[in-house]
Amino acid sequence: MIANELKNGIIIEVEGNLYSVTKADHIKPGKGPAYVRCKLKDLKRSKMIEKTFRSTEKVMVAILEEIRADYLYHQEGKYYFMDSENFEEIMADEEIIGEKKKFLKESSSVTLLKYKERLIDVILPTFVDLKVTKSEPGVKGNTVSAVKKKVTLETGLSLEVPLFINNGDIVQVDTRTNKYVTRI
Repeated sequence: MIANELKNGIIIEVEGNLYSVTKADHIKPGKGPAYVRCKLKDLKRSKMIEKTFRSTEKVMVAILEEIRADYLYHQEGKYYFMDSENFEEIMADEEIIGEKKKFLKESSSVTLLKYKERLIDVILPTFVDLKVTKSEPGVKGNTVSAVKKKVTLETGLSLEVPLFINNGDIVQVDTRTNKYVTRI
């Protein structure tokens, strides 16, 4: 692919690293050749960089393989998933999972991203349902205003919820923002 065809959302390989194009400005100055100024997000480190390509420069597009999988368990810093199609077991290191481990519970569905047969990312569903395991009782009389309290969920995630949430309740959490959505 040539740089002139770059658009938002395309994943490219630059100097051995994978980047997602978040913004691509096609610039045609009055004098000189056209070029493309891009904002790229490093998929490994979540760091943003800016890079400029000549409009005729070749760019390596990364072809990613998406695998539907179910989370099985973790053991000694390794997380195990099962491919939904062929039932193969796939292992991911803790560095790939990172903070996403707070949303993983047994048999939850995820999407695994592979590049050149190597697992590079785990994509969570937008919302997950988790059980409250530790909650302080709400203070009577504070039900009118939007008062919040901290709770701990079954995966160890701690977040703020409304006062009416109790131990044993199941709450929906937005995985993008780490915020409470609703009680199930």
